[in-house]
Amino acid sequence: MIIRFEQPTEIILVRQESLSLQSLTVERIVDLPLEKTLIVHISELGQPIVLWEGEEYDRIGDWTKELITNKIIALYSEIK
Repeated sequence: MIIRFEQPTEIILVRQESLSLQSLTVERIVDLPLEKTLIVHISELGQPIVLWEGEEYDRIGDWTKELITNKIIALYSEIK
C-alpha cells in the first residue's frame, strides 16, 4: 500500500538511544518555587529532568533527597 500526500510532507525521525546503567549522578537540583518546578540535572543523561511541576509540586511539599531518588527510580522504571 502506498500513501500519497497532496504536498511534500516533512517527517522527523528520532532515533531512540538507550543506556544500561547501574547508577545515575545527580549533579544539581534546581528548585523554582515561583514557577512551582523542581528540576534535576543528571550527568549521564545530559539534559535536565523536571520531577515535579504545578499542582504536583505543591502536593510534594518539602522535598527530600529520598523523595527525589524515589521519583527518578519510578520515572525510569516506567520507561521499560
